[in-house]
Amino acid sequence: MLKNIKYFNLLQISDNRGDMFILENKNLKMNFMRTFLVYGDMNAHRGRHAHKQCSQLLIAINGKIEVICKDAENRKKFILTNPKEALLVPPKVWSEQIYKENGTILGVWCDEPYREDDYIRDWNEFLLEESS
Repeated sequence: MLKNIKYFNLLQISDNRGDMFILENKNLKMNFMRTFLVYGDMNAHRGRHAHKQCSQLLIAINGKIEVICKDAENRKKFILTNPKEALLVPPKVWSEQIYKENGTILGVWCDEPYREDDYIRDWNEFLLEESS
């Protein structure tokens, strides 16, 4: 499942006023149903779960975030350091985020509304789900 993770740069338009980063549903082939921001300080650990159906797009709005994605056999690490970098984490991928700077803000865009039964919060349960 890790092969389905997509790391990419958003379209950037810059001029003397600053930078604009553009994210459109049509470029991702997903419709956003839910968006949220997560604030944390250095060494905060977030995530530590997988989704059964939900895809999540992660963007570091501010700060630096180490994202670790795992399945039963593989592990990939990504570093998000600015708003032009995006990481699309598909369903059935375990994801953890470690905040590397104080005042870090993670933006998350989801293609599913919140449903607790979509979460797999236990690593051993995740391994069982993956093997079935």
